[in-house]
Amino acid sequence: MKKIFLLILLTISFILTGCSNSSLSKISIDEVKEKMNNKESFIVYFTSENNKKLEKNLSEVLEENDLQGYKVDINKIKDEDENSFRLLVDYEDSSVVFVVNGIDSSKLSHITNDDISKKDILKRLIDMNFIKRS
Repeated sequence: MKKIFLLILLTISFILTGCSNSSLSKISIDEVKEKMNNKESFIVYFTSENNKKLEKNLSEVLEENDLQGYKVDINKIKDEDENSFRLLVDYEDSSVVFVVNGIDSSKLSHITNDDISKKDILKRLIDMNFIKRS
């Protein structure tokens, strides 16, 4: 009986984790550095607390446009790592940073407005060439 229960529990947990379709994947600063060293272009959301509106709007826009973004919990950045990391990426709490070819695009292009609409996020993604429109 225990084996059947364990099998059912494992199956359910596998299905739930396998079906996760989050457009914002958690990522460490070491992984961000690696992506930057590889000259990748990507979208990264920095947060210390869950800003539900910005995160929800960003996640929905990414999902609607078949894009993947990354989420960094800045509470997990060690103090000794923060200064060197800030030389690569100039982030704030609850900010979205666009990395283009391994370089932080510009503080001017960051999304730092917690109340930004989905329409404005979409426009920024188009402006930053993450979404191509004809």
